[in-house]
Amino acid sequence: MKILIPMTGVVVAAGFCCCGGDFEKVLREAGIDLGTAPAADGRSLFAVPGGEQVRITELSTEDAYYVDRDTIVGQICVTDGPSTYNGDGWQGGAVKDCGNGATYYFYKAAYVDVGPAPVVAAPAASLIPAIPGLRATRALPNGTRVKLLDIHSEDAYFAERSTMLGKLCTLGEESSFKDGEWHGGSATCDDGSSYYFHKAAYEEQAAAAQAPPPSPGVPLGVATYSVPAGSSVRIADIHGEDAYYSTRSSIIGQVCTLDEDSSLKDGSWHGGPAHCGSESYYFYKAAYTVVSP
Repeated sequence: MKILIPMTGVVVAAGFCCCGGDFEKVLREAGIDLGTAPAADGRSLFAVPGGEQVRITELSTEDAYYVDRDTIVGQICVTDGPSTYNGDGWQGGAVKDCGNGATYYFYKAAYVDVGPAPVVAAPAASLIPAIPGLRATRALPNGTRVKLLDIHSEDAYFAERSTMLGKLCTLGEESSFKDGEWHGGSATCDDGSSYYFHKAAYEEQAAAAQAPPPSPGVPLGVATYSVPAGSSVRIADIHGEDAYYSTRSSIIGQVCTLDEDSSLKDGSWHGGPAHCGSESYYFYKAAYTVVSP
């Protein structure tokens, strides 16, 4: 014959083995909030849930850490997952974040449940503010001078934005305008860096000062043909359309070696890569005098 024991609306059949953690599981599944019932000395007599702070009050002589008992008993740790109740007030399982900085995996330890471990909010990510400015709210044409005000979190360069904001750049194509204030497309900045943005915010700048109109004819000695790779040339001038125009005063007069045949344009202007001592350039329109072919 089965004997039914009423417990606050729960009926448990005698003959069903509910011992320790199993008994707690049955009661909890029935919706009974048991907490962690303590023994007379305060130790928990049920499995302790994960994420609880517990004070280690004793270690069994059967536990591998018993030899370190004096340094462990009294520590407050956090259960790393539900403990395994081994009867007689002994708990098994992993605990972490102990006061001494250690992590343990017990076989038989006695716990006093102190309560849920405090939730420590993750520190807010450090994010520098966008550069203030009047954001362009229309597509910008190729060649427009812009200041880089912000980079969207969806852009591949977002992780580098702290080193990029504020740069002055020239668009290499008409920008693709999106979402009210963001631009995509290629840009070359005054420091020589080039980017292809997905979402960047720009402030339109006044056009860079243009080179004065050239005097009629070609300056004496300037090459009017494609100069072959390997030739040594002296930089005679840099056109106002070239990205290096703003630094032309430090480049004109340098002797450089062409890395490939120059591309001749507009009669006396050359484009292509050249290295000048330790510096390398990729000109769009520079004037050369040939030092040695």
